[in-house]
Amino acid sequence: MAHTRTGRTARGAWARLLAGVAFTSLGLCGCSDFWETITSHDFEFKALYEKPNPLVVLRDSTDGDKRARALRALKEPLRNGGTEQDQQAVLDILTAAATKEPQPLCRLAAIEALGHFQDPRAVEALKSAFFNAGTF
Repeated sequence: MAHTRTGRTARGAWARLLAGVAFTSLGLCGCSDFWETITSHDFEFKALYEKPNPLVVLRDSTDGDKRARALRALKEPLRNGGTEQDQQAVLDILTAAATKEPQPLCRLAAIEALGHFQDPRAVEALKSAFFNAGTF
């Protein structure tokens, strides 16, 4: 009987260890945006469950972190049910941010977003960003 008790104890220890490793792994991969959000100086609880419109953030905010998050949130309108006008507007915003934005994090976010576009105009925007990289 002592042998089965030791077996259960060892199994329980392994289960606790694996659960701890799993939770730690989940905490370290992909939750950086969550951590940045809750430790922000202007944190609002509603930001956890309600994402702001990225176009409104880009129009109204000067906060680099918020702008970078909004730039990353922009998706290609034509692939997501938008119009050609929406596509052109988003491409113009991302091109301007990738080439002229004074904050490097925002430029990087715009370049990252452009990299997901399948529109050939995004390639030209990325080329412009590359050649304007020295204008910080």
